[in-house]
Amino acid sequence: MRPTITVPPDATWRELFAELPLLEPRAGFVRRVLVALPPRSWFDSPWHRAGLAAALAVVALATALLVPAAVSLARLAGPATLLSLWIGAVADLMSGLGESLGAWGRLAELGRAAGRALAEPRAFALLAANIALAVASVRGLVALTPRRSLSHASLPY
Repeated sequence: MRPTITVPPDATWRELFAELPLLEPRAGFVRRVLVALPPRSWFDSPWHRAGLAAALAVVALATALLVPAAVSLARLAGPATLLSLWIGAVADLMSGLGESLGAWGRLAELGRAAGRALAEPRAFALLAANIALAVASVRGLVALTPRRSLSHASLPY
């Protein structure tokens, strides 16, 4: 025998909820919480300061070495050779970019071929049969696993 549950009408619920006190934090709650937290900065840790100082020292050293090296290279090789090196580097960069975009083009062609194949009724039927077989296999494996008790999740009706 099922127990009967009586549910009050909506108006009764509204009256019951209206009687509940409104729970909200006092004014300034967020400010008080944030003031209570210790102020933390990225520069508070000596390890962070040492890492930043080391990074800046490496950048300064690289700049100090790069400027004289570039000047001596310009004197040794000449402007035409430097311009040729620059153009070659940019050309290599662009050809590498084109090769990587070419891989995306092949992927797009594969997608188009798969789309055309799915437009064929036989290919679509084969795909549907494969999906049905996979679903049946998973359901069969689930049926073979031992059942667990769901008594903790059952609700009385």
